Amino acid sequence: MNANTQVTSRFKQPAKLLCFVSFLVATTYNCATSLYPVKASIEKKEPVAVFINLVESKPVLNSRGQMSSASKTIVEFDELFTQFKQLAAKELPSVKIVEPKSTPQDILGTTVYMYDFGKTGAKIGIEFITATNINLSSEQEFTAEKLKQQAWTQTTTVTVRFREVNGDRLGKYLGSRTGYELGSVVQNGFCPVECSKNANTMIDVTSPGKQAAALKAQLPEKIKKVIQEVMASKQDE
Repeated sequence: MNANTQVTSRFKQPAKLLCFVSFLVATTYNCATSLYPVKASIEKKEPVAVFINLVESKPVLNSRGQMSSASKTIVEFDELFTQFKQLAAKELPSVKIVEPKSTPQDILGTTVYMYDFGKTGAKIGIEFITATNINLSSEQEFTAEKLKQQAWTQTTTVTVRFREVNGDRLGKYLGSRTGYELGSVVQNGFCPVECSKNANTMIDVTSPGKQAAALKAQLPEKIKKVIQEVMASKQDE
């Protein structure tokens, strides 16, 4: 396997004007709302609940439009969440960063972790996501030695989303529905002959956990920028 890695350093601002509403299903997509409730909660020195979105943090394999998820998250990325909590506490010294307790529940044969927000005392939640997407090329190609190979591109992005906390459950999204990027790494490589269509197998090939250090290095600056945007928000947005 050959691979090269590219760190994307551009801080992505949410596209507040890009908002699509489907009246057929009464659903709003990618609509940005005000971040002011987050700012107000911070100014009141209320606790802020932080938690990992375990579903969206599982790697996803995309092959010719067919998508499949890995069975587990990337263990090496756990340290990113730890660093995030430490940096958030440093940037917001007057705010208590709390993590809700989680309980595994079996829903239709799938283990889902339910978070208990009721005991956190928080009105704002921060959803932490380490999303890994592996895309396979649609066709195989030949090397200079006339050997078949298939290309893959892996993108890992660290994102946070702000949510209202209503009692013991999460409410609406605040700010950008798509979230705020804290770090991103793109890696490219090849599989001899053909890549596996199994997400768990491809993780062994692409090794996304090796990108933890590159992502970790981006977090401090990006977190500062996100907090600056939160604190610059206005009530009449």
